Amino acid sequence: MSSTLTLTSGRGFFWRDADAAVLGRGRGGRVFRWDGEDGISGEAGKAAIKVRGVQAELKEEEKKALAREMQVEASRMNEVGHKPPFLPLLFADTDPLAAPTFIRKSGNPIPCVAIGMPLLGEERWIEMSKLLFETEHKEALFNVRLLANKTGRTPSDRLAIREGLLVITRAVREAIRGHKEALKHKMLCIDHFLNNVFIEWSALLGDDSPSRPLACQPASTCHSRFIDAANVVKMQQPGPAMTPTTDAPPPSPPAHLAPTCALVPLTAAAKQAEQQAPAGTRSFRPPELIAVKSGNPIPCVAIGMPLLGEERWVEMSKLLFETEHKEALFNVRLLANMTGRTPSDRLAIREGLLVITRAVREAIRGHKEALKHKMLCIDHFLNNVFIEWSALLGDDSPSRPLACQPASTCHSRFIDAANVVKMQQPGPAMTPTTDAPPPSPPAHLAPTCALVPLTAAAKQAEQQAPAGTRSFRPPELIAVYVAEMEEYARKPDGLPSGETFDGLLSGVPANQGETITANVRQLAERLREQFKSDGELVGEGEKEGIWMGPPTIVWGLAALLHSVVRGHTLTRHLIARLIVRAGVIEKAVYDRAPLFREDTLRGLDWDAALDEVTGTDGRPTIGEVDDCPLNAFYGLPGLEWVEEWQSILSRAAKKGLSRRCVDRGTLEELATAVETALELLEADAVGESASAHYRVDIPTPTTGLTNTPQQQHQQKSSPPAPMPAPTMPTPMPCRPAQQQQHQQKSSPPPPMPAPTMPTPMPCRAAQQQQHQQKSSPPPPMPVWPPSFPFHNPAPAVNPTYHHAQRVQPPANPFQPWKAMVVELPWHPGAFEGWRLNSRSGEWELWELEGRRVDENGAWLDTWAVRTEDQDANTRLLSLLSTASIAIDDARAAIKRAAEEAAGWIATTTTHLFGCGGQ
Repeated sequence: MSSTLTLTSGRGFFWRDADAAVLGRGRGGRVFRWDGEDGISGEAGKAAIKVRGVQAELKEEEKKALAREMQVEASRMNEVGHKPPFLPLLFADTDPLAAPTFIRKSGNPIPCVAIGMPLLGEERWIEMSKLLFETEHKEALFNVRLLANKTGRTPSDRLAIREGLLVITRAVREAIRGHKEALKHKMLCIDHFLNNVFIEWSALLGDDSPSRPLACQPASTCHSRFIDAANVVKMQQPGPAMTPTTDAPPPSPPAHLAPTCALVPLTAAAKQAEQQAPAGTRSFRPPELIAVKSGNPIPCVAIGMPLLGEERWVEMSKLLFETEHKEALFNVRLLANMTGRTPSDRLAIREGLLVITRAVREAIRGHKEALKHKMLCIDHFLNNVFIEWSALLGDDSPSRPLACQPASTCHSRFIDAANVVKMQQPGPAMTPTTDAPPPSPPAHLAPTCALVPLTAAAKQAEQQAPAGTRSFRPPELIAVYVAEMEEYARKPDGLPSGETFDGLLSGVPANQGETITANVRQLAERLREQFKSDGELVGEGEKEGIWMGPPTIVWGLAALLHSVVRGHTLTRHLIARLIVRAGVIEKAVYDRAPLFREDTLRGLDWDAALDEVTGTDGRPTIGEVDDCPLNAFYGLPGLEWVEEWQSILSRAAKKGLSRRCVDRGTLEELATAVETALELLEADAVGESASAHYRVDIPTPTTGLTNTPQQQHQQKSSPPAPMPAPTMPTPMPCRPAQQQQHQQKSSPPPPMPAPTMPTPMPCRAAQQQQHQQKSSPPPPMPVWPPSFPFHNPAPAVNPTYHHAQRVQPPANPFQPWKAMVVELPWHPGAFEGWRLNSRSGEWELWELEGRRVDENGAWLDTWAVRTEDQDANTRLLSLLSTASIAIDDARAAIKRAAEEAAGWIATTTTHLFGCGGQ
């Protein structure tokens, strides 16, 4: 969007795309990059221009107040800007009463104030916050947590760690040098630690020579620059505003601060008189600055509750669905990214679906407990629901006590109780007359239900504040929202806030607004008639209300089930619809107003919407097309149970999402469906099917390239011949549990040929032998991998085997696992399973993924390698493989393995996040 800034002097600045030129936004205005050629910056015509609008309709005092901060900044820069670490002032136009103008594309000039300063280009300078810490959308460049992801076992890793720490330490040194220079000029830069500090790249890379000149500043040994001088505190003698009386001397500082200090006022008037505007950044404000910021008390209300720490609890929305800045931890779309062709992939898919299903089960259990206490938690499906990690990992024993609560078998906690509807007898606000009995609920809702008022006054009198989350609001709650919008339209001063028709039509062209409003009112009236015919909408005028009960909860939980199978909430479906209608992907479709509009229209015409998002069998669709990510696994051996899991939940979700309360079924029916799906996943047959090895279409190396088709057919169809017994190398050190398990195995792995280790030879001879090996293709590979889940204690028999580099743990141990892909020459006797890495001393899971012929005609095997401790999935597989299942029953072995896995997860979480369990 093109824009023009015109100063009072007549100088103008033009941006073809002002939005793209924005360097930063803040309370003090916007900062734009200027790449003009008029030389205002003294360096290639580049400058940074800060602009703050001053609306013309404001009073004179209000205009002065808005401009005051920029005036203070200009004053500071004028005073010390020619000396590093400060920036020189290139121009200032800060009089709000004779203001410059800023014209956007609309053509309406906006009065403003503006200052200019040299541009600190990213090719030479880097801001401290972006260098050392991750921002909202970008990782840090240098950070100890990034360095900790390296193994430290190789020279390159150790040198990289040293180099990273050097950059980090030099950055802090340059910040300290900048503050020392600022103190020489009697300036306390109290907001220049994380933000507003730029460091020169040359100094970070070890060049401590004087930096190149910047604008009108000479070359300097100070390699840091401070921006945003408005919050700099000037060390000066206290003025009249801080002197007790006109003839009294100014206050004296304490001995431990004198003489380099400043008396900072606590009141706004005194700050203005002394021209001090102290401010700081969260986590970098010392106690004395907190006292300054709290100088003007703000009335408030507050409540306290126990903290649900992330080491023990996880919110449903973050567990199952991606948020604006973070992927989900467990989601069917993530699971669908796996091939499903290896035992580890299939077991990971099963584990992921177990966690997802257990999460829904715990949410249902939480709602059942809430109903016992006569509470309808209508905004507790996606948000406001926390699940205990132990229950997600299969521990169904009573949870540990939380604050004043006793131990409980309920592993979910609901927050934000403001929107909970209390099931109570309708009060006077909902009774037609003072001597009349209260309204009675319809038979299909009685007796566990509540009459929710539709007017603001009645809601306040009944102490009911119903609200919900997009895509989880049933039609009856949509009716409450529309009634609220109608009330606001009749008397806009009657409601302090809420969803309004203005909000509904935000961003809609004026010629379409009336059509949408009429459509909403028509659909709402039809929905009201339907509720009246079912006896759920009763009363008139101020006494009008709608009955809600367990079917409302069933609808929200069914929406959760539907979203779980789809892998997205229906909000993502709304976004897709908006994109299709717009024809392009625009940022506007993610705004709140269009989504609220689409969600409202869909809820008012839910029968049609349900047909659009589900098939006849309940599976998620987009129109006529299936939108089930797990369909990718249909037909794969070992994953036959996936389709049944999906069908069970889809059918339950379809029924629960019915518009009519009487058609939704009961909460118990929904719970039974989820328990059935869980029993399916936990069945021993599913575990055996997922962990079994299946023959895949991997080409087998042949003994020669001249084989006839008949010979090749015979090789494929004939069973592999038995191999001679291998000569096993000396077992590598392993854990006692592993060693005991290896000794107790009743059936050894299939026999393999004894490895023939090459004799050391001169380089030329080694090259000659390697050439001979390449020129003659290897014999057929008849050895199949050993059956899961036994560890194989021997290292690889292939003499050319190179151990994989360690795969580092992800930022969260519950993120889906990833394998390192290793390609090695084919060798007879190579096997799948657990191998002990003799270099790192760690167990690794090796799985054959494919085979190819390279350009020299040599066969190469592609292996997927995962380390034992890289995440929760591999750890659980390792523990299961080392359990003594030969002498114990499988259920006890799995239980012990799960207990050890839970302990490992708690330890890993503590290590990663620096916090322990509650």
